[in-house]
Amino acid sequence: MADRVFVDAEGTREMEAGVIQLIVKRASPEDVPTLRLIVESIIRTAEYGADIAEAVLNMTIRDEIEEG
Repeated sequence: MADRVFVDAEGTREMEAGVIQLIVKRASPEDVPTLRLIVESIIRTAEYGADIAEAVLNMTIRDEIEEG
């Protein structure tokens, strides 16, 4: 599952530019800052998930080394 979190987080980062372009093209100018903030928050949440997944992988590897 941790590996999947990494892949999903990367996919979220890759979608960011396209989403921002859509926002700039289609949203009213006064809504753009708020929508960009929402997108940035989603990206940050995905990155936090990736950080947690990395910690889980490190713990798993450590446990395997100690048991091996």
